[in-house]
Amino acid sequence: MKPQPDRSYGQILNSSVLIGGSSLLTNLAAILRNKFVAVFLGPAGIGLMGLLGSMTSMVGTLAGLGVTTSGVRQIAEASGAGDHVRVARTVTTLRRIMLRLGLLGSALLAALCVPVSKVTFGTADHAGQIVVLSIVIAMTLVAEGQVARLQGFRRMGDVARAAVLGAVLTLTLTLPIVYVWRQDSVVALLLVASGSSMVSSWWYARRIPVTPVPMMWRETLREARPLLHIGLASMSSALMVAAIAYVVRLVITRQLGLGAAGIFQSAATLSSVYCGFILTAMGADFLPRVSAVAEDDASCNRLVNEQVEVGLLLALPGICATLAFSPLIVQVLYSTQFGLATEVLRWQVLGVFLRVASWPMGYLLIAKGKAQLYFWTELSYNLLYAALIWIGVRLWGLPGAGVAFFGVYIYYCLLMALVTRHVSGFAWSAANKRFALLAVPTVAIVFVCPLIFPSPWQFVAAAAVTTLAGLYSLRTLLSLTRGQRVPAFDALGVKRG
Repeated sequence: MKPQPDRSYGQILNSSVLIGGSSLLTNLAAILRNKFVAVFLGPAGIGLMGLLGSMTSMVGTLAGLGVTTSGVRQIAEASGAGDHVRVARTVTTLRRIMLRLGLLGSALLAALCVPVSKVTFGTADHAGQIVVLSIVIAMTLVAEGQVARLQGFRRMGDVARAAVLGAVLTLTLTLPIVYVWRQDSVVALLLVASGSSMVSSWWYARRIPVTPVPMMWRETLREARPLLHIGLASMSSALMVAAIAYVVRLVITRQLGLGAAGIFQSAATLSSVYCGFILTAMGADFLPRVSAVAEDDASCNRLVNEQVEVGLLLALPGICATLAFSPLIVQVLYSTQFGLATEVLRWQVLGVFLRVASWPMGYLLIAKGKAQLYFWTELSYNLLYAALIWIGVRLWGLPGAGVAFFGVYIYYCLLMALVTRHVSGFAWSAANKRFALLAVPTVAIVFVCPLIFPSPWQFVAAAAVTTLAGLYSLRTLLSLTRGQRVPAFDALGVKRG
């Protein structure tokens, strides 16, 4: 297979390695942090961290109004057109708006600390913790605005370095905090994580030269209108996702206890460790690239297919490895108390694989400015997920949460294929269809190995299939990028014949 000269495989792979590599490091750092919490606090500590984290994430998403997503889009468009004045005005507006939204969100959460505590925990005893956590909202939104600035200018290396620096700062402070404060350390850990992200993103965003432009507050509000127009649609989607994450943890906590919520949180974290780097790279690099050609349906469809192809090739080995060694992964990265996470993890990674295939189509709708259509597709997905979670947990207990996640992404893949066909005439490429015929049976074989083989042969069989899948993916990726420059490969010394 010889890629055409205008193909973007090399660029996709380079951004996936660069941004995704940093995401993988940050996820591993987060897991190491969670390991400390798991050892000292157990599943209940992880559950409390997940519940408070999902609550602040939901409030932060609401306060942010989706401005960062539309900000990336507008900065990328202005930068690509060489309009330095428009770039400066957008950056200035983004910085001012994010600071004020963050302060407003913090004030809102602090003011509503008592009802939020009652909804989350059934008591007002945690109101004080929520007041302290309100600071997270302001720090998170300021950090997101700074990262949006880096993404809009396509400073992918700085995005990666900022993420790694933030993870290192967080991890460095985690062990002493957990060791000293034990049960009272969860709030401090969430504050440290958001503060580290804000500091690290500022360190790199300040390096981007932007021509200062005098702007009155009235002008800032006028410039903010287009940011809010697209941003509100993406905010609606992100808010639904954050709200569902919160509701899922509430359902599990109320029905199965805080310990079960911690076990679910561990599975959710582990399921995203590997493929999370692919999804992070999509958000950082793919959205600006597809936004730049949003008016050209053929180019948009080609970019989506190429992003899906590279994403799935990168994801396949990791999905198989996670399925093959999930019991060992849970025990090593958490503890024996989290054994029930294995079944949840196995179902969730199946859903993550489908997420890699479907997310580029969602970005296509954002790039084309299809705000209402994007909102309704995301609403249907999230409503279905909430229903499946409720049913799954009641029928099958904690593993039912994993089954629900897999089921909802089957629906989402089919839905987005239909929607994008209507919007831009999108259709799966022949290469992606051929890959699906190979990948689906491969993943299915690894998934059923524990059901048909006794230990240790189940690990041997799954490991063999995983190795073959990894070799196939590597060979295909090297073939697709032959003749194209991949700086990340060059830096790693990877030879391509």
